[in-house]
Amino acid sequence: MTKDQLKNLRLEEFQAPNQVLLYGAGLMGRLLVDSYRRCGIHVVGFIDKNKQGTVETESGALPVYSIDTAVNAFGREIIVVITIANAKYFPEIVSDLTAAGVAEERIFDWSFANWITVPSDRCYCEMLFGNSVLLSGALAQCCFWGENHVFNVETLEAGMPPEETVRNYAEKLRHYHAKALEGEVPAYCVGCPHLEDRPVEKELLLKQVVFSASAHCNAECVYCTAILETEVEKLPYDAKGYGELFLSTLRCLDGNGLLDPDVKIAYAGGEISVSPMRKELTEFALTHPNYQHRFLSNCVVYNEGIAQVLARNPRSEVMCDLDAGTPESYLLMKGFGFFDKVVENLRKYAANGRVILKYIVMPGFNTSMEDYLGTVRLLKELGLTELILSQDHLHTMDLYAERRSLFEVARFKRLLEDNGIEGILFQDSFSVRQTRLVERFYRQMPVKGDTT
Repeated sequence: MTKDQLKNLRLEEFQAPNQVLLYGAGLMGRLLVDSYRRCGIHVVGFIDKNKQGTVETESGALPVYSIDTAVNAFGREIIVVITIANAKYFPEIVSDLTAAGVAEERIFDWSFANWITVPSDRCYCEMLFGNSVLLSGALAQCCFWGENHVFNVETLEAGMPPEETVRNYAEKLRHYHAKALEGEVPAYCVGCPHLEDRPVEKELLLKQVVFSASAHCNAECVYCTAILETEVEKLPYDAKGYGELFLSTLRCLDGNGLLDPDVKIAYAGGEISVSPMRKELTEFALTHPNYQHRFLSNCVVYNEGIAQVLARNPRSEVMCDLDAGTPESYLLMKGFGFFDKVVENLRKYAANGRVILKYIVMPGFNTSMEDYLGTVRLLKELGLTELILSQDHLHTMDLYAERRSLFEVARFKRLLEDNGIEGILFQDSFSVRQTRLVERFYRQMPVKGDTT
């Protein structure tokens, strides 16, 4: 279907009595069925060549059909949504479906729902209209709702020119914004508790743009979900390609007036200091001093371009996940013995501008008093008065591991305060319940530390 046809899709076309089947009963299909059903799409089952019987989803068990049995059961007017990740099989699947009598205009790929909007009495979302993230597989609005916690607005495809990918992305953002002004939200967002009942700004302006595609890094952090070297070949872009795509994203959003005057641009990309596009990206930062620029780096490699940005733009900053206060714990956490080099580079960056340290607390790895006091000494040496505290929120913990993690966060926070340093909880890492528990531990913590 053309983009204009996709823009005119209405949810009613996919609701009962229309019958929707998902082609592909794998993980992607199982995740999407709940998202589709939540927004009112009438999914009645799966089509799959290699599976039979039923598939369990959060919405209950759904039957699995072959193409022929699906057509026999529901007729040729069924709607089929292809929910497999590898697009190279789409033409073959479409051919098989049309051969069985399904009209081609009733066959969609899984991202069709990206264009559908539905009426809502709450239409404003800070993430949807203020945040943009380049991930390894998509340009997305990072949020905490849905089957995978990110709204993949534009899926990345190998061979697609970066400029076209960004144009498609920007077009969809404008589409959602225009619909929100009319009282509708993307189907993906239906039921989201973070939607707000307040007016949508008449002008679409992104307040944060983040480069977070894990294609390259020079460390192997124990908590990191970055794609391993053996998986890199499966990504749609290599490290240079992701850097080019992010640069295209920045230029497109900037050139089309989609960036807020006070936008914060975060450069990570895995590890920005070793990105093949580090020179071009830091030049963008240098030539756009009106924006805030944050470089998320492990600081193993010192980058003169980043230092220049810090020196020329007082609103810019380097954020480093230090995660250890001793060389031994750093080696355990990061997989390499770069502690002394990182400390040296932090001193250099701090001499040029603002440095922020972050500490991901992991019991058994970096929670000794020696680690805590070593970190405090470094903070004082760098003249820093705060430390961002996080936990390993990217992996599931049982109740015992969670309690130990939250207790250690509170213990470190107490120690920091005893030394005149503020411990700030990293918002994305803690739920409301976890934050309350940390604060309770913190208030009752008797430990006092001395760095001398």
